[in-house]
Amino acid sequence: MTIYNHFGSKDELVRDVIKSLLRRMLARYRDLIREEGPFLEKLKAIVFDKSEVVGQFQGELTRTALSQDLGIRQFVESIWQGEVNQLLIELFEDGRRQGYINPDLSQEAILAYYEIFLQGIYNSPKIQARMAQSPKLVRELISTFTYGLNGGNRKGFDHD
Repeated sequence: MTIYNHFGSKDELVRDVIKSLLRRMLARYRDLIREEGPFLEKLKAIVFDKSEVVGQFQGELTRTALSQDLGIRQFVESIWQGEVNQLLIELFEDGRRQGYINPDLSQEAILAYYEIFLQGIYNSPKIQARMAQSPKLVRELISTFTYGLNGGNRKGFDHD
């Protein structure tokens, strides 16, 4: 009863929990992106984070709330348009400086590629399960994300 007195309803409690999870994830990734270190390690930690927070965030309760609760969707969109987008740009600029990202690619193309990659993983429980069982698969996906299917060999891919 005390919980309901504080939050008002079950829906408000769920909203508050999801917002808290998102804020913690954002703080974790902000620290990770801004610390010194190899780009590939940062990317691996962000894309394939196996922490409890991400596990909870990918749960059915959260997916349902995100798809059905306009307030949660607006909160997520405001965070994404605000700080998350800027942090991703910082991450990929770091990758560019370290020589992992083609300097000719626009930020827009890089962010779209990242979103496509993440959506493919997060929307497939089968892929998530296979990744959890295979560290080799995780390394190969990071390599494919970073270097493409040709492994960084640009021979035959020049175009102007």
